[in-house]
Amino acid sequence: YKMCSMYAELMQEFRQILKNMDTAYYKPAVTGLRRKMLKCIVSQTTQQHIVKKDVEQMFGELLFELRDDDYAQFQSKLIPTVAADKFIGVRQPELRKLARQWAETPESIDFLCALPHPYHDCNMLHALLLSEIKDFEIAAKATTQFLPYIDNWAVCDSLSPKIFRKHHSLLLPYIKRWAASPHVFTCRFGIKMLMDHFLDKDFEPTHLTLPTSICQQRADIGETDYYVQMMIAFFFATALAKQWDDTIPYIE
Repeated sequence: YKMCSMYAELMQEFRQILKNMDTAYYKPAVTGLRRKMLKCIVSQTTQQHIVKKDVEQMFGELLFELRDDDYAQFQSKLIPTVAADKFIGVRQPELRKLARQWAETPESIDFLCALPHPYHDCNMLHALLLSEIKDFEIAAKATTQFLPYIDNWAVCDSLSPKIFRKHHSLLLPYIKRWAASPHVFTCRFGIKMLMDHFLDKDFEPTHLTLPTSICQQRADIGETDYYVQMMIAFFFATALAKQWDDTIPYIE
């Protein structure tokens, strides 16, 4: 894949600014440039994805340095939808540490573009890097691009962009589209976001109808996937704990 000229220019500018990171004067410039670079990921001019194999290899080496074979075997038993040889065996705290260390760097941006990833642990790191993005529009679009590549519950449930908490009005339309997806883990993610963000202060009784309607729609076309059904069950269990009076009629 070829790197588009706009992205190349941004990379060069970014590296120049990084040399002056210790100076407070440059911090706003760095933040703005990171956002411009992230927008490259989801812009219409870069839909073929910018891929740098050396960056994919770099992150792969970082992950293999943290490899735990026993943990890889343990994971493979918990996540039967992924082949056993796709697990490196990196524990969640180490993945989170890497994500915080590399969030919104030029290298991580290249990594986010390098889909599909070869290992489950790469997908986990991808989810955690997305969760660190500080711009709502970019996070939502980058999440939408990543969701079709998710093939298991662990990656799906680890993906939770922090910026979503501050933009519930903008998030709800995305949730409705994700939940309506025929892709199992995109649908599961949409329901999970509804559970995480709309059962507390922004709760409305109408939110309870979305999981039930999705369940009925999937049943009508013969789709009764376990991973969607379990998330719907988690949703209503949480709803009962937080919004009993409005939820109990759905159970009765």
